[in-house]
Amino acid sequence: MKKRKNQLLEKVERFIEEPPHEPEPPQPEKPVSQRSRNMALLRYFAIMFVAAFVLVLLSFLQQRRDSRQTISELSQNASSALTRAEQLQADNRALTEQNTELTEKNQDLTEQLSSLETQLQQLREEMEAVSNGSQEADQKIKDLEARLEEAENRQRESARAYELLLSAQRALDEERVDDFIAAMSQLADMTSSLDTQGTAVYQELLKAGQKP
Repeated sequence: MKKRKNQLLEKVERFIEEPPHEPEPPQPEKPVSQRSRNMALLRYFAIMFVAAFVLVLLSFLQQRRDSRQTISELSQNASSALTRAEQLQADNRALTEQNTELTEKNQDLTEQLSSLETQLQQLREEMEAVSNGSQEADQKIKDLEARLEEAENRQRESARAYELLLSAQRALDEERVDDFIAAMSQLADMTSSLDTQGTAVYQELLKAGQKP
């Protein structure tokens, strides 16, 4: 019993002698765990993946819209080219028909020239048969010769004018600009040799040549 009291007294003395107990300083925060770091990285990569996917999707949609616009423009150009080709075919058919008519006219004119030459030859033979040729007969011969020469000139000019008209149409169809300009320049001084239909074709070619 006495021993226990001595121990108690010793404890009280030590408590009195010891300085008051100070509170422990706050412990530093524990570092973030490896699992938290992995979750943060996963969230970061997920956000980056979503952003990249959105950018790729937007780029795809933009390219698709541009492709549709390009296809639409190509379709319009193809339709316009087809319309132009059909128009050119129609013009070519019309010009072919006019060329056929011109051939027939040339044949008629050739026959008329042949008839005039026959008449002239007959008149010359008659004049040769007459010893004292008269001035009236001479005048008839001159008139017939002049008519014959004039008819030949008209035939040549008309044939040349329609050849130039056909050359200009073909050059326009084949987009040979220099040949088209050359044919139209020569044809400008020969429009009087064209008939009404040929003049109408010439005017259409002029309009077509002025288009950009």
